[in-house]
Amino acid sequence: MLGTDVIRKEDPALLTAGGQYVDDIVATGALHAAFVRSPVAHGIIESIDTSDAASIAGVVGVYTAADLELAALPPDMPMFNQAMLRTRLAADRVRYVGEAIAVVVAETHGAAVDGVEAVWADIEPFDAVVTVHDSLSDRTLLFPDAGTNTIFEIPGSGDEVFADCDVTVELSFRNHRLAPCPLEPRAAVAKWETIDGVEHLTQWSENQGAHGTRDGLVAALGV
Repeated sequence: MLGTDVIRKEDPALLTAGGQYVDDIVATGALHAAFVRSPVAHGIIESIDTSDAASIAGVVGVYTAADLELAALPPDMPMFNQAMLRTRLAADRVRYVGEAIAVVVAETHGAAVDGVEAVWADIEPFDAVVTVHDSLSDRTLLFPDAGTNTIFEIPGSGDEVFADCDVTVELSFRNHRLAPCPLEPRAAVAKWETIDGVEHLTQWSENQGAHGTRDGLVAALGV
């Protein structure tokens, strides 16, 4: 295989016609969800006013973490710092621009987006953690109860590794934000059915691990 051109079989359908994306799935009678996201990199949520959004025609409901009684959960990866608890919708603190703080459910996508724009969140901004060095200093903690910004550490990666080297070179690298998968937006379609008296969920979503996606839904929904 090395040095040999591998002809991709999936490209013609995905790039011309015949490929299926989430938006191609027809979900009759489905509701549409859109998320209200934080414009602040780090801050405390003082209040979230959803009354205007709830009154928009076509909006079925507007929900915050408090409305859904969401529990704070540790990271999915067991090797990560389990003290860094957070809810799926930010409940008291936002930690990055774009973090979801509420969800609007509506009869159409347009109504859901209108609802998102009508939600008002009062967020008291705190100092942001922008660089790796800022994070390592722990001067500003994104998870105060954890007491650190370090979520995972590889033993032996400190200065002692280079202690006996005759020459060491230090360089700083900055990777800019980028989208390596432009054809993989965050989207999903879910369908509930009752079959022989048992609740079944079918979900279509982009992912890089179908089994992990399934396990997360099972844990969250109790199915």
